[in-house]
Amino acid sequence: MNHVKNLIIILSLITVPSFAAVISIKPSSSEVMIGSRFNVDILVEELGENEMIGAFDLNLQYDPSILQFQEYRLTNELGSISDNSALDLSAGLTKQGIVNISSVSLLDNSYNQPNTFKIADVVFNAVDEGTSVLGLFNVTLGNYFGDEISTVIHNSSVQAVPESSSMALFGMGIVGFAGVFLIRKKQKISE
Repeated sequence: MNHVKNLIIILSLITVPSFAAVISIKPSSSEVMIGSRFNVDILVEELGENEMIGAFDLNLQYDPSILQFQEYRLTNELGSISDNSALDLSAGLTKQGIVNISSVSLLDNSYNQPNTFKIADVVFNAVDEGTSVLGLFNVTLGNYFGDEISTVIHNSSVQAVPESSSMALFGMGIVGFAGVFLIRKKQKISE
């Protein structure tokens, strides 16, 4: 009897694939200039075969002394907010340094979702020099039947740097050349 029970357990493990979707953060650049805006994409990758996301809820944490939250935008992979095929349940900026993003699809489960896609992008402004970790926490992905999908999280970081001194030198050089040009022009006119 124990052999049959063990065989059933082993067969069930073989026929039910075990996987975890990867949710990752991809900044448009790992180094941004202070005063510039940049995007951070939130991606779902490596969805299992025939697995589709019907809802998600996540928190994105960042250093508010280095980055300033501007806005978030949901993609249409779970449906469009404008045509009522998805709901935006996001709280947005819940407190300094934390952005909540959440959406539920109202599409039926026959919708063909790719294995890798962007679910949202977040826009920040770099306000001070330093490195900010971009970390996801309290992440929940659900399929169309309300079952939770296991996830692996890949966090990232972005470094805010001051405007390079070479640009300042270049600008001073242009001003110098313009000054010399104007002086020579005035000298030719007065002769």
